[in-house]
Amino acid sequence: MPDMSTASHPSCLNLSAEKFATALPRPNVLVRSVAGLLGIPLAADINSPEDTGTMLRDGDARAAVVVQTNPVIAAAYSDEFDSVLLLRIPDKQCAATELNIGTRLIAVFNYRTGPMPRDITFGERAGNRFQNAEPLIGDLLSDDLLQLQKLKDEIPEAEWNRAARLGEETLRERPRLHRLHRPGSTHRVAGDLLITILAAVIIVVALVIGLWQFA
Repeated sequence: MPDMSTASHPSCLNLSAEKFATALPRPNVLVRSVAGLLGIPLAADINSPEDTGTMLRDGDARAAVVVQTNPVIAAAYSDEFDSVLLLRIPDKQCAATELNIGTRLIAVFNYRTGPMPRDITFGERAGNRFQNAEPLIGDLLSDDLLQLQKLKDEIPEAEWNRAARLGEETLRERPRLHRLHRPGSTHRVAGDLLITILAAVIIVVALVIGLWQFA
């Protein structure tokens, strides 16, 4: 679980079991086997509905704006970083929600300390308490439509505009640097887990070859 302090704008959203299941498919046997051998935890194993529900309910609700379709990418604004994180939304999660460029969504942030991922930048209004975040899109994980609309109404227009502008700029400058919107995966850049697995495989193979040569 993230080590976030009290949210300034808690979402108070309830997790939808159906939407959670849609957002967190089980990995295939090959991926699960390789990750298990290397001791790498998978999102489907470490993110329970209870943990995700707590993060969704207690996290900080901020503006998120769709900045690209096909694939759908939303820019989630963090007031802690004064910047946006780009979230690629899988097609399966978009099936029940019409998402167009400019569509407004609620991003729920839970913050972390520790190593800072390569997609995070600090704006001029940023704080310095955290180095990472685990954002979730409330509209895609909750059925609390009235609460979602209430949260959107409470967010100042300036924040919506900033999210859209920074999102367009970030997408233009770093089009491939995004995170996958899937519980348990939004704390890292998409593809970084695969890189970690491949690196671990290479190390294991090198060790095996080394041991074989000296046997």
